[in-house]
Amino acid sequence: MSAPAAAAAATEGEVPTTIADANVLTKYKEASKIAQEALALILSTAAADVAILDLVKAGDEFIVEKTSKLYANKKGVTKGVAFPTCISVNNIVGHFAPMEKDDPQPMLKAGDIVKVDLGVHIDGFIAQVAQTFCVPASAGAAATTPLTGRAADAYAACLVAADAALRLLKPGNKNSQVSEIIQKVASEYSVNPVQGVLSHVLGKNKIDGDKVILNRLDPEQKVEEVTFQPNDVWCVDIVMSTGEGKPKEVSTRETTIFKRNTTTNYSLKTKISRAMFSEILTKYSSQPFSLRWLEDANKARFGIAEAREHELVHAYPVLHDANNAIVAQVKFTAAITDKGTVRLAGPQGGLDLNTNVVQVEKKPKDFSEELSKELKELTLASSVASSAANKKKKKKATTSSTEKKEGEAVAK
Repeated sequence: MSAPAAAAAATEGEVPTTIADANVLTKYKEASKIAQEALALILSTAAADVAILDLVKAGDEFIVEKTSKLYANKKGVTKGVAFPTCISVNNIVGHFAPMEKDDPQPMLKAGDIVKVDLGVHIDGFIAQVAQTFCVPASAGAAATTPLTGRAADAYAACLVAADAALRLLKPGNKNSQVSEIIQKVASEYSVNPVQGVLSHVLGKNKIDGDKVILNRLDPEQKVEEVTFQPNDVWCVDIVMSTGEGKPKEVSTRETTIFKRNTTTNYSLKTKISRAMFSEILTKYSSQPFSLRWLEDANKARFGIAEAREHELVHAYPVLHDANNAIVAQVKFTAAITDKGTVRLAGPQGGLDLNTNVVQVEKKPKDFSEELSKELKELTLASSVASSAANKKKKKKATTSSTEKKEGEAVAK
């Protein structure tokens, strides 16, 4: 929908839901800023002997506090956590967010490789981020503690693939092209894209849109080929493993993140389950939630089991790769605007690997001739687009200046 069309729709009483409307794009940007700040908070406080529970609570509480200050006087604007903060260590793929009553509480150890994953929404417009880091001995050093060895290979693969994916996110390109580049980059670092991970197009109150990108090309999982469109907003999730990349759910008790399944109805049998599900319908009907947030968190695992059995909720299971594997992740949010594709939130620096972040022997310039050429062409195409946009902006500024001078001359 063009900007004039969006404006016309708004005058007819329809609520704008795409970034063709400047207010919608602003809300995505506001959510992205808070997501980045929450990520920075986790990086500044993570250290050896810090409880994972303390970090996930800090992330969620920070998001709630920051979003509560926006649109405070505007009715009907919901905001807050779009995806609960998760801290997943070493071979755990993601979605790990412990409960208060867990005993013992899982603690970070120096040298652990951690994925921090979280999401924010403003009025249902979602920004998600995930980043990988090495746990330092003391707080404040995570952002400057580089990954080395095989962990660095996995994370470098994520960063490079993410940068390439961002450059491919433009109208006319297809989701299969992104999946292919992820696989090619993974091969260069001798790591494997993790099976079952999907990137989704985002929508208002829709964290898992129907258009998706496969993280791993796999005969066991097929998705519809789609073409990227103007005004799409994507959450791109890239996850690599030094193992086989075929994770399994070890224990259902570890799973604490769920989302209401709006396509299914069922009358739950137990009083505990009914009370819990009523609370979900009232408070968490649109976005994923943590069992920790429910009023009777002590009985939440019991109640959610029945809801999960009858598919009233979607689970975000805690999956584990092989015990000796290291899993790394990059997640970013990007908007395909009329001026080009913009990364709104998420780690940067993929094709120019920062040695303060990862220390690897192989850089993109050392890749196979075919892939090096492909990445170079993607970079050049992005540079050309950026250059063209800048020239257009300068031309417009020059024209405006000329018109102003001519106007002044006429006035005289």
